[in-house]
Amino acid sequence: IEYLWDSSVSTLKMTDPLLTSRTPYTLHPGGTCNQQALTELYKIDVSCANAERHLNITTSYGTPPIAPVSTGQSSDGYNYVKFDTDKTLCFVATDNQAIKWGRGLNNTAAQCHIVRFRGPPVFIQHTTLGKSGRDSPFLDIDVNQMGNGTATLIALVGRELNFTIRARDPNPEDTVTILTVEDPGIPVGATLGPNVCVSHGTVPDKMAYPIGGSNIQSTCAEAYREFKWTPKEDEDGDTYRVCFVAKDFSGKCAGPYDYVASDPGPRATSDGYYSRPHCVDIQVLQADTVWLPGTVATVAGTNRVEHVGCQVEYALHAGGGDKYKVEITIAAEIPAPKGMILISVRSGLTHSAMLQWTPTRGMEGSAHTICVDATPLGWGGGSFGNPKLVTGASSAPRRCIHVKIRRCKYCVN
Repeated sequence: IEYLWDSSVSTLKMTDPLLTSRTPYTLHPGGTCNQQALTELYKIDVSCANAERHLNITTSYGTPPIAPVSTGQSSDGYNYVKFDTDKTLCFVATDNQAIKWGRGLNNTAAQCHIVRFRGPPVFIQHTTLGKSGRDSPFLDIDVNQMGNGTATLIALVGRELNFTIRARDPNPEDTVTILTVEDPGIPVGATLGPNVCVSHGTVPDKMAYPIGGSNIQSTCAEAYREFKWTPKEDEDGDTYRVCFVAKDFSGKCAGPYDYVASDPGPRATSDGYYSRPHCVDIQVLQADTVWLPGTVATVAGTNRVEHVGCQVEYALHAGGGDKYKVEITIAAEIPAPKGMILISVRSGLTHSAMLQWTPTRGMEGSAHTICVDATPLGWGGGSFGNPKLVTGASSAPRRCIHVKIRRCKYCVN
């Protein structure tokens, strides 16, 4: 058996030689002439009536068009995996009839094969949005410009987190569907939008002659789904993992194939070829609300002496970093003295407020304790509840002011 190793016949010759290997001899399993050189091809031996030669092809990344697998960039900016066109491989087998019988010609038969590259969908990422984007988030980008690793996205109580999961099949005629992995599933209240096909229109047919060679319609080789989730109260402080797989509807890789050395395993089924899982971790942050400098109240309680008729003002400042808004309130279970009001000066990620009060006649000699809380607020107007601090508390340590109203001294306008 000889290879017809000419690119006009066997286009496999144009593949990177590092990805193909061939046995140098014709092999005769069980025959005494096993591994004989081509110059001894016609040696008479009945045990050599069956012969074989072996060819190994590795479907590995490389530079197109000499590598079976490479990465491309679509017109809308996404990197994706693509296969080279099918390759042809031809052999010719010759027996030694003329030598054995001393007359006539040796019998010769030629046989050609088509080498077809097929694989599962691959999750893809936008070229410019990169790993920080909200499109199939990944931890990093590998040397082939494809997403790699498990990304961690930050979520906040009451604020919607959304991203898309996008996959594309290297075989343009296939149809892709994206599914969730049941374990771990998706968080309670999360939604996954419908499977949306991305059409690439008319593309070159990858199949070799005589099956293909023209153009085909690629209507759903790429698809995406949108994940949405708004964490609610008591879901902060944890990390939630969501995983997805993409599958096509081609069962051609299900096998088993004796000649496929690297068995694709259980991901290749008669219902389609499943991708490797793509997971995303979602970390729901807790609040880091603290009292800020300039706040009159203290945890131990600030002691103040005031007078009837004198207006007093106590400044209060609290912050929540860059995550959650903060609200300062008077502690509900410790009523403030009559006439005291809380005036909000500035609200948002930092809340500045002022306790304003003018003691009135009849309060001489009385003592009052005023306590305030700084509470982080969830996004969405509180409809999803509020986060807790890392300590598990619902607000920063309470601060108080102890006020004593002096006798026999007054403020007079």
